[in-house]
Amino acid sequence: DVQLVVIQSPNIAKLAIGKEKDRKPMDPPPIVQLKLSEAIDHQSHFLNSSHYFMTVALIEGLGGIQPPIILGSALSGTHVSSLHRLKDTNNQDGAFFIFGDLSIKVEGTWALQFNLYEMDQERNSCTYITACRSSPFKVQTQKGWIGMQESTQLTRTFAEQGVRLRLRKEPRTLLRQGGPS
Repeated sequence: DVQLVVIQSPNIAKLAIGKEKDRKPMDPPPIVQLKLSEAIDHQSHFLNSSHYFMTVALIEGLGGIQPPIILGSALSGTHVSSLHRLKDTNNQDGAFFIFGDLSIKVEGTWALQFNLYEMDQERNSCTYITACRSSPFKVQTQKGWIGMQESTQLTRTFAEQGVRLRLRKEPRTLLRQGGPS
């Protein structure tokens, strides 16, 4: 029995338009954990497998698992993650898929669908296994953007283990006109 658990969903995203250097990743970065029942893999060999990979697609914010919406290049950044064997915040080994560089180019309320595949090198093919989805989140324009929040403990824990993730020490909010300086 294969189970996918979205252990960190984005809360908000800044609309990614214009220059690449102005693009902000979703906050916090989406992280999905892969769990296999002990009946399938009682020695947790899957933790070291390079055969699993996950893709991400942009879907409507309401509803269950669904075919990805064809939005062309509405999702920018890295759409594929290989399996990372990491220790979580409780110092437990786990298998994680991390999407630290995703941005969206379409305003609205969206969710992410994560699709798990396994490569079969003998047959030179990939097999779809299962999917899960994130909680809905809003993509806002620069005008409505509140800034990136402080990095989560999970994000910090994975960054300390070598995963390339942007870290923020404290929330960064934009100064509003007429507000305190």
